[in-house]
Amino acid sequence: MILALTTILLVSYYVLISNTLASQNYQMRVMNEELTVLMEEHSSFQKTETANLDELAAFAQTHNMVEAVEVAHMSETNNVARR
Repeated sequence: MILALTTILLVSYYVLISNTLASQNYQMRVMNEELTVLMEEHSSFQKTETANLDELAAFAQTHNMVEAVEVAHMSETNNVARR
């Protein structure tokens, strides 16, 4: 009787621990896959951002635009600025 009860408890413990480990491993695999996808997206966004900055710089140069430095605003309520 005691042997059967001990066996049942040990088997139940084994099943519970095995299930917990399997669940955690599955969650880790899913999170690693999500991380990989996010890192790829981040990399592609960085490439796009760099390309956009290059295009903006080329546009500004071809349209004789200059960088706004030391701009003083005429008032703080609107976007009018003077040089």
